[in-house]
Amino acid sequence: MAIDEDVRAEIVRLSRAEGWPVGTIARHLGVHHSTVTRSLRAAGQERRPRPRLIDPFIPFIREQLGEAPDLPASTLWRQVEARGYRGGEDHFRHSLRDLGLRPVKRPEPSMRLSFLAAEQAQVDWAEFGRVRIGRAEHRLMGLFVTLSYSRQTFPGLFYNARMGSFLQGHVEAFAAFGGVPRKIIYDNLKSAVVTRRGRAVTFHPTLLQLAGHYAFAPVAAWPRRPEEKGRVERRIGYARTGFFAGRDIAVPLDELNAAARQWCFGAAAERPWPDNDSLLVRDAFASEREKLIGLPCDPFPCEEMLGVRIDKTCHARFETNDYSVPPDFAGARLTLAASRSTVRILDGTGEVARHRRCYDRQRLVRDPEHVRALAARKRRSGSMGVRDRLLRAVPRTEEMLALAGCRNWNVATCARTPADLLDTHGADELDRAIAAALERGSCHPNTVRCIIEDRRRTRGLPNVDIADGSRTTTPRGTDLGAYDSPEATGRDRR
Repeated sequence: MAIDEDVRAEIVRLSRAEGWPVGTIARHLGVHHSTVTRSLRAAGQERRPRPRLIDPFIPFIREQLGEAPDLPASTLWRQVEARGYRGGEDHFRHSLRDLGLRPVKRPEPSMRLSFLAAEQAQVDWAEFGRVRIGRAEHRLMGLFVTLSYSRQTFPGLFYNARMGSFLQGHVEAFAAFGGVPRKIIYDNLKSAVVTRRGRAVTFHPTLLQLAGHYAFAPVAAWPRRPEEKGRVERRIGYARTGFFAGRDIAVPLDELNAAARQWCFGAAAERPWPDNDSLLVRDAFASEREKLIGLPCDPFPCEEMLGVRIDKTCHARFETNDYSVPPDFAGARLTLAASRSTVRILDGTGEVARHRRCYDRQRLVRDPEHVRALAARKRRSGSMGVRDRLLRAVPRTEEMLALAGCRNWNVATCARTPADLLDTHGADELDRAIAAALERGSCHPNTVRCIIEDRRRTRGLPNVDIADGSRTTTPRGTDLGAYDSPEATGRDRR
């Protein structure tokens, strides 16, 4: 910016005669501070810069960077701090950058990659935040499988990045694509690469089994070469802004997976195809799908398998949660198979129990049939108390008995009627009745009994005599006319 000579002369006068700093002169005259600096430099009146904290250490820093150009700034800061540097680490980083002491790395040129249809897919994990479920907190992990030719992407969302999730993401992606690409390129994931020395790569044995089952070749990308798997990296970035931005991820995992896959095969597939903007990604995928390798008859088993020992309470522990099994397997060693949504417990090849997977912590996941079978066995043996049997079958009983104890009632007496109701009506009916009684503010066992009888009467069912569960009683009106008959009158007179 050109300025008038009178303004230039005023800048020199204020600096030389009055001793004003550059910023004050700029504000006073209404010019930029760089204009003031250039005018003073042209007049030979450039002000001496203030000494910086880093100045005494510049020779030492040049020497260290000359020996090791890649030395991190954090290491340099610790070294100069030990030699008397008083600035913070952030201040040191900014000074190091402003002085230009470290040579600027130029980006390495690379060629634009092109792929044939069905030739390659790229796979990578990504994290999309944390989800709290009860007392547990999980990382929401997404396994993205992107076909390199069409850029069609399949997302698999999980609460962990273990081998079972890694395999399940592949199996579901192949099923959604309707085929398998010939090569799949991976980053140096623990689920894919076990060891690596240069170009010598040892793949995970389970990944090799998966590759053999689906007839594809695994390929490991070169370290610190993101361009080798840039297709999946771009799709992950697009998913962050196009799908996850502003979305509530604290929803059931099945719903989130369904929404993500609908977005990938819907809105994301309607984008122009980068190789030919007259086509859409959906059109390119339709032509690529015909060239994929066909799927085998049976999908690869992708459940997470581990051996478990059943404790004496007939539960198997997995991820701090306890899953029930029938009482016949107490103390046995069984196999637990976990998928994204279910937990199965196997005895050899036979299934012993099946539960919905719980992502909370320290929870009891029980099948009512298992609880009833255990209670019946303990009742026959006489080794289970009334209260213990109630708490195992209907945990809500503990709240009712605790309230009864606060009212100085006999807890053992209060537990006797619910125990009889458990035998005659079952755990589900008793649990609903106790919940209704507690909502009314009552913990008396007769209230629970009356609620069950009212519910059965509403449904038109006969009442059950809790003294003997095998007998049923139907309330009937009594015919009083018989009392007025001569026979009854004569008997009474006699």
